Amino acid sequence: MVMVNLDQLRIFQAVAQSRSFTRAAAIVHLTQPGISKHIRQMEEYFGVPLFDRTGRKVTLTEAGAILFEATQGIMAIIDVAEQRIDDLKGLRGGRLRLGTSFPIGVYLLPAVLAQFRKLYPAVEVKLDIAVSESIGPKILANEIDLGLVSYEPHDPRLEARAFMTDELVVIVARDHGWRTKRRIKPQELGGETIIVAARGAGTRTVVEERLNALGIVLQNVLEFGNLEGVKVIRNGTALPEHDAELPLMSLPHVLGATPETMPRGVPYLSAQPARVEAWAKRLPVGQFRVGIVWQGKSTADIDLGRSIPLRSFAPLCHIPGLTLISLQKNDGVEQLAHLPPGMTVETLGAEFDAGSDAFVDCAAVMMNLDLVISSDTAAAHLAGALGRPVWIVLKHVPDWRWMMDREDTPWYPTARLFRQARRDDWGDVFERIAAELARAAAGKTNPGDLLPQERADNFDPTQAVPPGTALVPVSFGELVDKITILEIKSERIDDASKLVNVRVELELLATALARFCILSPRAGELKAELRRINEALWEIEDQIRDCERNNDFGAKFVELARGVYLTNDRRSAVKRQLNELAGSVIVEEKSYAGSR
Repeated sequence: MVMVNLDQLRIFQAVAQSRSFTRAAAIVHLTQPGISKHIRQMEEYFGVPLFDRTGRKVTLTEAGAILFEATQGIMAIIDVAEQRIDDLKGLRGGRLRLGTSFPIGVYLLPAVLAQFRKLYPAVEVKLDIAVSESIGPKILANEIDLGLVSYEPHDPRLEARAFMTDELVVIVARDHGWRTKRRIKPQELGGETIIVAARGAGTRTVVEERLNALGIVLQNVLEFGNLEGVKVIRNGTALPEHDAELPLMSLPHVLGATPETMPRGVPYLSAQPARVEAWAKRLPVGQFRVGIVWQGKSTADIDLGRSIPLRSFAPLCHIPGLTLISLQKNDGVEQLAHLPPGMTVETLGAEFDAGSDAFVDCAAVMMNLDLVISSDTAAAHLAGALGRPVWIVLKHVPDWRWMMDREDTPWYPTARLFRQARRDDWGDVFERIAAELARAAAGKTNPGDLLPQERADNFDPTQAVPPGTALVPVSFGELVDKITILEIKSERIDDASKLVNVRVELELLATALARFCILSPRAGELKAELRRINEALWEIEDQIRDCERNNDFGAKFVELARGVYLTNDRRSAVKRQLNELAGSVIVEEKSYAGSR
């Protein structure tokens, strides 16, 4: 019989951690049948099943849990051994002379050099920070070994390689005319007063070279020796002249703010509509879907007592029709591999919030969930700011902002607080949560069901609407139709001032749609079809206007005019299907002369 090897243990580890053969295949870059074959060979070797497979769910058996714990230890030993062997093969000593431009040396390199120091402690690093223009000559003079600059040098004697990309943006004051523009023309820069770095700095060199190629010369510049000149106050430096000083945390007292006068304008954040729609298609199917977060950053002082063992959520798994979905990142994720028997938590894959922008996927997923349950973490604040129903689970003496002895919070109208009755006792809290959640899951009709009774009795959806916005009843199909039109406009309109208005309206409507309903796969298909129809109408109307400009009212014009009402008939049919699918009370009707 073939022995189990390290590759198979890595495959087993990937399946156990991702709880999915499909996701494990992506992690280890094998096909799903290949994954299944290796797991089957391991089960034959040990003579016991390692996983329970029920539909799409994959959970560890008791034997699998034992092997997983051992595998974790084996892999940790292998990682340490590989690192030590790499050290033997790597640098044992010597000196590395680096030359960098100011932004790279101050903002990028410190973290890189700290890691380098851990890997190669015997290597002496000498760092020379100067303008980019001087780095090349220093390399040629053998004064430094390697240079890191923000533009490609032109000297053919130097070999240059790109190691990262950076984006240059224009920053203006709040009252500047460019603030509402989506983009500006390079020619517009010539007449403005621009803050620039000293000559020889990489950023200035790049900008001036590009502008000079277009025949543009900066007329008015404020030159600073380095980036620090742009900053007004730094820690440890003297404050500028001022009339009064007020700590930020004292502002509510000075302003006379009370819980009753706190602003309640939520949502004040919104998820990206495209991401909301994309995650709607990818999330696990469930009658009542609850996103959970159980741990904050473990090294933070505030974390003492606030994070919750994941196993405490187990009573929720006994509620019929409920699906738990992990929104956890980083600290605490390892607990997913050690769930108690009968507890299942769906995960969202390695790509969930894997980019440089934190919480963008988390926000989009929240818009597709029925409820978020979180410990006192940033995720709880995100859900509240999005206007999503959120239950926040608090330790016995919580952070000051949650006050004491109340189930609601003035910060977020859609939040409900569940507090420990006794220190470190999460069991009682989750018994109460399970009872309330069972009631809410059984009803699943009213957002008020997820709020404290006191708040639910006074629940006012207008609290989530910005001032100057009219609230009117509208059919489900009409709402989806309007969103698709705004999506098309946001892609095709170039006028910056018009585009601002389009995006504001789109965000409001998309947030309303995602907040009060979840698009089923069929509804998503109908929405896509409605968008295609509206794009066709856009093209037809453009061609009609061309005919009008050319005074061409012949056969082509007639055919286009027929196309308008024929395409609108298709549009009405799709909207009706959406209304029927959603059980919309309002249904659009049409009638034409000669028809019944």
